[in-house]
Amino acid sequence: MKRQAGITLVELMVALAIAALTILGAGQLYLSALTTFQQVDALSRRQETLIFVTETLIRDIRNAHTVTHESHAIKLAVPKDALSSCATPDLDKRYYLNPAPSGGYSLTLSECREPGGWKTSQPLISGFHDDSAFAVEAKGKGRYQLTLQLSADNSQGYETIAFNVQSRVAALAQHDASTVLTGGK
Repeated sequence: MKRQAGITLVELMVALAIAALTILGAGQLYLSALTTFQQVDALSRRQETLIFVTETLIRDIRNAHTVTHESHAIKLAVPKDALSSCATPDLDKRYYLNPAPSGGYSLTLSECREPGGWKTSQPLISGFHDDSAFAVEAKGKGRYQLTLQLSADNSQGYETIAFNVQSRVAALAQHDASTVLTGGK
């Protein structure tokens, strides 16, 4: 009797099982890589937003002629730009937390740009967990500590970002005063 060439049912089932495991492994690897990419992308966007906000706040505080801090807001008087039609000699800006439509709070900027009124911009950054998550503390001699508490997935429910800023106007005023007192030395 002549043997038939080919594969048996057992060999076929083993090959299918190995192929299925290989495909499942590749699919799991793909999903893991996709999840990691999405997390890194979200973190990158958050860092870009934080960099933009901190640079904006730092620039305005450094250039401000006056800085008035309230419990959860900061009001600045900065030199006017070409777009300003505000009646005051300086451009008034106010950073404060505003309820966001998606829940939580957003840091918002209002500027005196129109005669007799304030222009509210788009929120600069969202994700504050409550209305006290933005704090400004005067440290003396034109130094300020700004604290942002953004929602996060940790045991506290938020992460704190704090940075210190020195007002250039205050620093120059102190330098000029010390120069006058020491006779220019």
